[in-house]
Amino acid sequence: MGKKRPKFAVAALLLFLLVACDLQSTPISKTPTTTTMTLRATEVTVPPTLTETSAALTLDPVAQKLKDIVFSPCLTVSPEPPGGDQIPWVLLAIPGIIPYAIDPNTGEMTDQLLPDSNPFGPDPFAADFAVSPDGKWLAYDLYGEDDVSLVVEPSGNILTNSSQGRIIWQPSQPSRLEGWLSNENVILVKNHSWENFGSTLIYNPFTGEQYEFFLEEMPDAQKQVFGRLSGSYLMDHGNLIPDPTLQRIVYPSGSGPTEGLQMVLWDVENKRALTSLRYTEYQLFRDPFWSQDGSDFLVIGVSEAGLMEWFQVTKEGAIHQLTYFGNFLKDAEFNYPSRSWNGRYLVFQLLYNDRKDEKYLILDSNSPTLDGFCLDLGREYSGSWNSPSWSPDSRYVAVTYGSYLNDTSDVILVDVEKRETFTIGKDIDMKIEATGWIVKP
Repeated sequence: MGKKRPKFAVAALLLFLLVACDLQSTPISKTPTTTTMTLRATEVTVPPTLTETSAALTLDPVAQKLKDIVFSPCLTVSPEPPGGDQIPWVLLAIPGIIPYAIDPNTGEMTDQLLPDSNPFGPDPFAADFAVSPDGKWLAYDLYGEDDVSLVVEPSGNILTNSSQGRIIWQPSQPSRLEGWLSNENVILVKNHSWENFGSTLIYNPFTGEQYEFFLEEMPDAQKQVFGRLSGSYLMDHGNLIPDPTLQRIVYPSGSGPTEGLQMVLWDVENKRALTSLRYTEYQLFRDPFWSQDGSDFLVIGVSEAGLMEWFQVTKEGAIHQLTYFGNFLKDAEFNYPSRSWNGRYLVFQLLYNDRKDEKYLILDSNSPTLDGFCLDLGREYSGSWNSPSWSPDSRYVAVTYGSYLNDTSDVILVDVEKRETFTIGKDIDMKIEATGWIVKP
């Protein structure tokens, strides 16, 4: 016969089992007007669990508001455009390298605005179109057989086939236009190749002033591309992003995912780092979204809970966590983000539930609890082609959505002020990219 267990051993075993059954574990992630913004210095709290159904979890006001936005009914999209002529711009839409224009009031689409081009032929062709924040200027690259020129002209020229006021500039080295930094400056990436990060060039086409920034000159700059193809940008539009006043730079730092990757805010004049924020190689979108006055930027980063969230960083280096999706979603991802020109609104595609569900969220960063609403555009085998495009007055945003099966596109117009949505393009037989808003001539 076996030996009897002492009574104190049995009691200890029962106590251990009871305690062990009650334990929970926290999952670990893989990982052109200026509006004053309201900052919320809310403490970052780590939830006990990260599930959608945890009844015991009490959400703070911001997390509760976000949960209400995500799981409440979204705005109904009207199948028709708004009508009338209230909107004083036309939407520049690019499939490939051929520009078209769409009237957001009526949904009418023009014929192509430039003749067909062959990127592989000897004739020059235009590409990389970008419209200034105020809608008054159009910039694009003109590719020749052996060189690339930057063209800047009044935006209405492309609608009237005019060359009035056109500016043509030939960079000293190969450069690619990445967009407008402000109404005065464009941002280009210069001398970039598979082996070379190149430099970020800020150019004022109206005065000829140039400012050039090199990633290699930044302290502890990231030297490799993690989670991306070799030779690709470390960020979405280059390898560092200056603010519109050129007083600050945001650049990636760190020697690898295991040592930790950081987005560093750099003071250009005093040559010192002001703050840094963790990011992950799993992020597809890494750009900081600067306000036009350079007072702050919004960026995706990693929270203390190890999850991706949105943060607001001031030019002085104060960091404020804006969102708390991790309090009620275990796997939130943010794609195709865009910030309104007045700095108030943030729109992005939210993916969750193992990427099975997706919605567009439009959030008001000035509201105390991050007010907003959602758009549910999801349909099988469909998705976004690019980030939404904001009108110069920040009232309207155009969202492009398309079918992966037949390469057709829908263009949805959102009136953020009235919270109304309209279809201004339906099953367009091409992959449309809403590039910007042009002032009507």
